[in-house]
Amino acid sequence: MNNTVTVDFDSSKAANDAVSVNNGITYGQADGGLIKMPAGVDNVTWAIVLPQVALEAGTAGSAYTADNACTGIRPAIHEIERNKFYEDAIELVLNAAPTAPAGAINGLFSVSDTKQVYFSQGNLQYIGSVATWKFADNQWDCLGNNGQGSASETADRDLFGWGTSGHEHGATCWRPWSTSNDNSQYNPYNSTSTNLYDGDGDAKGKADWGYNAISNGGNTENIGWHTLTQSEWEHVINGRQTESGIRYAKATVNGVCGVILLPDNWKAETYTLNNYNTQGAGFSSNTITNVDEWTNILEANGAVFLPTTGYREKDNYGIYIDDVETSGYYWTASRENDNDARNVFVTSRYVKSTGSYGRHIGYSVRLVIPAE
Repeated sequence: MNNTVTVDFDSSKAANDAVSVNNGITYGQADGGLIKMPAGVDNVTWAIVLPQVALEAGTAGSAYTADNACTGIRPAIHEIERNKFYEDAIELVLNAAPTAPAGAINGLFSVSDTKQVYFSQGNLQYIGSVATWKFADNQWDCLGNNGQGSASETADRDLFGWGTSGHEHGATCWRPWSTSNDNSQYNPYNSTSTNLYDGDGDAKGKADWGYNAISNGGNTENIGWHTLTQSEWEHVINGRQTESGIRYAKATVNGVCGVILLPDNWKAETYTLNNYNTQGAGFSSNTITNVDEWTNILEANGAVFLPTTGYREKDNYGIYIDDVETSGYYWTASRENDNDARNVFVTSRYVKSTGSYGRHIGYSVRLVIPAE
């Protein structure tokens, strides 16, 4: 059914486009959503089942909580008297809050004046032992030095060279385990002037990690996951107009430093955050040690956490991981010049979307999916 549900008790109306249920009761999606109830039928019990989300209506009732049930806003429902025939249709308009798709946090973030997205439930990981892409189980998870300081294709990793999506798109280095320190080998679609979202024909967008089937993110290739552009990241961090005025706050969550991003509809009273929208604030500004508090209050209300996962580099002495738990670097989908790509970085001094660095370096990836 759709958001508009009409319950019609006039048995004389045709229901050719509806499905017969019992005793002449029919339902269908004509006129937005139509349930037809013939009058005068004995021993008929009926109910309207509301979506398991917060509901809004012009004449909403009070919040309710039932044992083992959802919590939300119950709209005022037209009073129904037993054994009374209603000649006029009863209309219920339920504006259900949107629900995030699989693998996403249920919080909407504006990335422009006309577009909103959901963030993935955690940073992107490539599990080399089973050649599978997945989102981290927790937002604070990072693999650090746990085996990814190697070029082995079987190593698990969450730090990637730019455009190493695992789909061949014209670059020399396109595999997630690519570790060459030659920036010219990381050019998407075999060009220094292209972005991850460029490309033609079957190759379009394949340099973006979101093109993959992500096991806990719908497990279907090319369903909409993608990397934000530099301008979209800038809008999230500095450009959005939010309900509370809060866009981000530095924090330590479960012992991991990073930055919390708050969704567009975040309410300040949901959780007290200190030094918000302040890039020079310390990670100790907000210390959240209670995992249930994070999960049931902040994350449940759409908060996103970008952990300080460090970076991977290769020099003449080998491959090494550095800055874990002190700095976080996240790729954007945007090029900077023939050698560099744009990135977002979170340090003890900054929260910025204006960074750029060589394409070969291993940075974190946080994907988004459009809100439909």
